[in-house]
Amino acid sequence: MFLFLDMLSSFIRRYSTLPFRQKMRAKIFFINFYDMTTMTLEDLGKLPPQQLLTLTRQVEAEIQFFVSSLKDLKTAVASFQRSEDAVRETAKCGDDKPGLVPLTDTIFARAKLAKAEKFLIDIGTNYYVEMTAEEAQNMFARKRSFVEKQIKTIEDLLKDKQIILAVAKDALKTKAIQASAS
Repeated sequence: MFLFLDMLSSFIRRYSTLPFRQKMRAKIFFINFYDMTTMTLEDLGKLPPQQLLTLTRQVEAEIQFFVSSLKDLKTAVASFQRSEDAVRETAKCGDDKPGLVPLTDTIFARAKLAKAEKFLIDIGTNYYVEMTAEEAQNMFARKRSFVEKQIKTIEDLLKDKQIILAVAKDALKTKAIQASAS
């Protein structure tokens, strides 16, 4: 059962990389392990109710994960934008300008800006590099652009997952109606 769901998720990941026009023409295939046949998304109604329920739960969990990831990535984009803006504004100030240096989230110390043309930038995992204002702004813009592309990819994948969830729930509802009618 879990092999089936892993294979379906793997195929969906590959499917999500297709351009939109190809997605419209493509069909999602997966293996039904009850009778070892290949099925399309349209044939989802052929699955037994228990398998549909398991698929629905897994897709709901994946959607929840993607929504959470999107929130975190959007927070990162905002952070890169704030950093880029801070570098730009600090570079405009010039040397020997008074300011506040954050020691913690709530404690600041008075200081004077020594060199407004050079910045010590955290490039990840506590590695710091001295950069000019332009270099730092470019780095933050590149990072922001990269994360925005990842957001777009996840949003597209999320739409696909929501379609799969809707089809699976519809098939499950149809099975329930058929079971109650008989």
